[in-house]
Amino acid sequence: MVLEGAFGYQIGDRSGVGKPGDTLVCPVGVPHSQWNAGDGILRIYYEHRPALTSAEIFFETQFGLSRDGRLSPKGDISLLQAAVLLREVGDFIRPPSPPIAVQNVLFPLLAAIGHMRGYRARYPKYALPTE
Repeated sequence: MVLEGAFGYQIGDRSGVGKPGDTLVCPVGVPHSQWNAGDGILRIYYEHRPALTSAEIFFETQFGLSRDGRLSPKGDISLLQAAVLLREVGDFIRPPSPPIAVQNVLFPLLAAIGHMRGYRARYPKYALPTE
């Protein structure tokens, strides 16, 4: 649900800009992307069902890297970081390309290189504090 700002989205073949009060739903398995389509702050209420640990890991790492300025100008994770992260979150999210068969061969090799270079799926500094 869009709370504030302009929420750009592509869900399958559908694209548009959501405004405050709009609710969008993306079915399981449908490629999608989203972005801030305005000049100001974008605030959304996001709910993922069913709750998955891999979704938590993905968002924790994605937003942590973003806060640290470690994403591309378009907001993408680097290839080696993505390959390492994908080992932990592949049940939740997969890139739309290359084809899954290619990903299944290529990404484990890239993940091994990424891991050797210090990339991790989770970083303690991005984790929520435990009580």
